[in-house]
Parts: sequence; C-alpha cells; structure tokens
Amino acid sequence: MKIEKVSMQRQKAKRLWQEYCQVLKTKQKDYLKEIKEIKACYYQLSKGRPLINIVDVFKKFGFNEKHEPILAFAPAKERFVRFTQGQYSESRRGEGYFKEDTDPPSWKDKIWLSLPVDTFPRLERTMDLNIRTPVPIIPPKFLPKSLRGCYLLWEVESWETARPKKDPILLRKIHGNIYAIMSGWALTDVEAMIMKGRA
Repeated sequence: MKIEKVSMQRQKAKRLWQEYCQVLKTKQKDYLKEIKEIKACYYQLSKGRPLINIVDVFKKFGFNEKHEPILAFAPAKERFVRFTQGQYSESRRGEGYFKEDTDPPSWKDKIWLSLPVDTFPRLERTMDLNIRTPVPIIPPKFLPKSLRGCYLLWEVESWETARPKKDPILLRKIHGNIYAIMSGWALTDVEAMIMKGRA
C-alpha cells in the first residue's frame, strides 16, 4: 500500500524532540497543547516511525468501482468493523464512518473514525451503505505489549466476501488525524483463511 508519509532522519527528530521537551519546562500555557502534540510527533519520528494524516489517506484512495471504501480502519483489538454512509446525508457530502460491528447495527454503535465532508466523492445513493469486514490478525512479531491506542489500516479486496489484501499496517494514534506507522506486513494465507472463517 503506497501512502504519503512524513519521515525524518532519526537523530534530527530526536534533537527536535529534545528541544520541545525543554520548551515544555517553560510552561507557556498559550502553546502547551500544540507543543505536546509536536513533541509526540517528533518522538515517533525519532524511533523511525513515519507519520500519516488518516483523512488524507482516505481521500487519496477513495472508493472502488462499487462505491465502497478501498481501505478499512479499526481498533487493533476488534474482530470486525462496519462502514456506514447514509443515503441522504453522508453520501451527498462525501462523509463516512467506521464503527463497531453489532448485530443488529444501531445508531448507538461506537464510531472508531469519522471521516469529514469531501473525504469521498459525493454520490446520490439509492439506499444507505452498511458493510462490514473482518479485522486483520497481528502476527506475534509485530504484536505490541498493549493494543491500547493501536489501530489497523488495510486494503479490502472485497467487502462482500471479506477478502483482505495482504498489506495491513499497524498504527498508533498520536492526536487528531495524525497516526504513527508502527509496522506493516504481508498477511499469510492461513491468517486470511481464519479471518474469512469468522462468524
């Protein structure tokens, strides 16, 4: 999966991270929130982890020929994720939601990612879009100590048959729409088979 990333030489990122650590000690409240956010970004870059803007990624990939998202997004601990787009509202504004998968779906379902106006092409749908897909399995080699704040981004070959493409990416949320890429791997045939067999 080719996505636009922000990268930096690790030593340079570490130096900038240290500078922002020093600035925080001055406790300039007017800048405190943004300084913490920038510091967190430089920390991830100093560890060799590129950054992405998740909304920009979805804008670039958009929909497939069936007007379904090419990419899917979910918390790493989930087994399934659902994408919804209303017929009269979200579809006409190019919005969309990745939500928890419940049976039956409910307006009370937790929203994992809310994509804003004009993320997707504006459409005149004849009915609501409500589709689901299994979430990829993280191999032991890439499994973090904690999945808190971790998400998966992957390309869906087919929402109807729940076929993933073999390139999931593990993300950690930094703030807002900014995520750090922790790792990426090729999904094995066995992992894909287990995903497709989920009830």
